[in-house]
Amino acid sequence: MSEWSQTVGQICLSAALELGAVGMGESLESSEQLEMQTRLNSMLAKWSIEANLFREASETVTITTSGSLVLSPSVRDIRSARHIQSATYKRTIAIWNRDEFFQLPNRVQTGASPMAAYFSKQIGGGVLYLWPVPLANVDIELDYNRSFTFAEGPDQELDLPPEWHEAVLYGLASRSAGIFGTTQLDPAKVARCDAQAKASYERMLDSDRPDSYYFEYDSPVEVR
Repeated sequence: MSEWSQTVGQICLSAALELGAVGMGESLESSEQLEMQTRLNSMLAKWSIEANLFREASETVTITTSGSLVLSPSVRDIRSARHIQSATYKRTIAIWNRDEFFQLPNRVQTGASPMAAYFSKQIGGGVLYLWPVPLANVDIELDYNRSFTFAEGPDQELDLPPEWHEAVLYGLASRSAGIFGTTQLDPAKVARCDAQAKASYERMLDSDRPDSYYFEYDSPVEVR
């Protein structure tokens, strides 16, 4: 049995149907489809902040004697890293935050084997730094949380497993009510979509978090 999936166009139409913005057998205007796709991508970008099991990935990168490498924009967070020293031995290296990395008195110190890595998030692709800077090229295995693959057209399949599609449906419906004019829609339907969006997302997030889930803040948080 093949896995069920939906395209971007199908989920946009379903969300509009749920709002009562279109009827069965009707289609979205091209401008409505494009705006809903934009809002879908905006929602997925926000959801990328959270860790999900289905977005766990790994790859091996080679870092030269420069000691740094620009990674793919799809790399959201690095969970762990290992220096591949042989076909049978991978040595774990520490993942440092920005404060730990910048406290080093000599960030360009060289060494035979890296001990730590720091991932600096940047627009267009984050930068991975190693310390000490390797004297020769090194292969590093990364375990990371990737971003979503964003929608580029209505025929593209959603980058989510089927169990997440309901959360996408109601989340997109909740974010799209303004496209059609809230005064033209049934307020009860809009409210129901808003409530379902929150409940569906929280339910899926709770069931799909990695074991080593952690919270990430943009700035220090004082707990009282």
